[in-house]
Amino acid sequence: MEVFQPGLASDLYFNFITLVRRIGDLGAVLEAVWREEDLRAEAVGNRLEARDRALQERKEALQDLLAQCLDSLVCLANLSEVDLEATYVRSLEAKGEAQNP
Repeated sequence: MEVFQPGLASDLYFNFITLVRRIGDLGAVLEAVWREEDLRAEAVGNRLEARDRALQERKEALQDLLAQCLDSLVCLANLSEVDLEATYVRSLEAKGEAQNP
């Protein structure tokens, strides 16, 4: 029988679950923005202005949740020994090369 030992694996999975939960919370805020945009679009006259107003009302929540998602992602990268910054730079370079052959 294997005995549970806290460490890398448990932290890794816990951080993944935390990231998923935070993304769900972010989705709920964005859903509220979308609904508010729909409600305001006719009154405001255009969708972009309605979206901007809805986003401004929830800006603090969006900022907090995006920061929390980033924190969870960075923790996952550290726990799995992934150089997130280098990987991201390579991804951007590859994307740039694909767009400008």
